[in-house]
Amino acid sequence: AGYIMNPETWMRSRQWDIIVSNPPYIVSKEVTKMPVRVQQYEPVRALFAPGDDPLEIYRRIFIYASDKLSSEGWVGVELNEFHAANIAKEAGSRLQSVEICRDMQGKERMLFARSLRRT
Repeated sequence: AGYIMNPETWMRSRQWDIIVSNPPYIVSKEVTKMPVRVQQYEPVRALFAPGDDPLEIYRRIFIYASDKLSSEGWVGVELNEFHAANIAKEAGSRLQSVEICRDMQGKERMLFARSLRRT
């Protein structure tokens, strides 16, 4: 999450055709909703978003994607199921063709969107 949270580092980045992320997206108040096995075995840095805003990491990813995706580029992120609609709204403010996909349990788990740039 460190790279995406620091826009100054983006200047060195090139354009991408695909950006995929499984960001740390759980905020502290959601710990009780997590399975115990996840809490016990997953690294804290892989689970918990910086700060207490569940949308902040996604907002940064979508800002980065809107700047660094090629004209035919796509971004895909794993979703925090409790905030999928709001995450899609954030994506829609900077990208197009936003689509949420469900996992095998029917949870809203992935979001895909395209670059706004067209050739």
